Amino acid sequence: MWSDLDAIGEKLGYPIYLFQGGYCANSMMCDKQTAMAVVRKLPRSGKLQVFMVSDDFPQTQFEIMPYAMEDGDDGWNLQKALLQVMNGCKLSDFRLARAFLTEGHSTVVAKYVKTYPYLAANEIACFLRNPNLREKVIKDWIVWHSKHEQTLFEDGKTYLAFNASKIVASLKIELLGWFIQTFLKEFFGTDMFAETEQALLKRCLDLGRVDLINLYLTELEPLNGFYGLYGGDVFELVQAVAEDNPKVASWYANEYLPRTTVDA
Repeated sequence: MWSDLDAIGEKLGYPIYLFQGGYCANSMMCDKQTAMAVVRKLPRSGKLQVFMVSDDFPQTQFEIMPYAMEDGDDGWNLQKALLQVMNGCKLSDFRLARAFLTEGHSTVVAKYVKTYPYLAANEIACFLRNPNLREKVIKDWIVWHSKHEQTLFEDGKTYLAFNASKIVASLKIELLGWFIQTFLKEFFGTDMFAETEQALLKRCLDLGRVDLINLYLTELEPLNGFYGLYGGDVFELVQAVAEDNPKVASWYANEYLPRTTVDA
């Protein structure tokens, strides 16, 4: 049987997907059916690896071959993750979730986060840093959380407020301005505000985006009646990057400090 599968794999190209009824294809979807298992030939060992997707598949027909970690293991995790997602499963294994959220196609990831919007803390960065995602997918996910007020955390913290620091630390720089202008009120005054501000400040300073800090200060001023940042270690953060980025040092001396002493 292994030789038969190998012959099919050589003809179709690996990986090959197995469906109910015993037929094979080189796509996980065929005739409106989702594959029950996937067969991959490891390039170094030459052995076949069978990954079972469904408990309904007759696993006793196959001997699961051991395999070593290969350079392409992330790609293999992505294949596993896609098969589980196509079967309507939530990804509970972080290795699979990380591969899927980081590298998955925009349309497939969009459907997944719409079905399972409450990503774990260590999954948020993977999702937001996916280079394949359209901006609308990210915006829709964030907006959804702003409109659904159900609380998952103690003390009335919503998901958006609780994870605001993680979001600004990983959000595409092109969307940071939008996030600041749209959701600052969502996390202002919460227990997570100081942490979020520090994450935002560090991100902007590391990238030299003092324009985004100025935007943040402009949006913040009506809320706090103060011209500066709440964080007490602003100078330390600036000092950490100023030596390599004179633009940051100039901003701090010529824009930020005069702004905070405007009423003095």
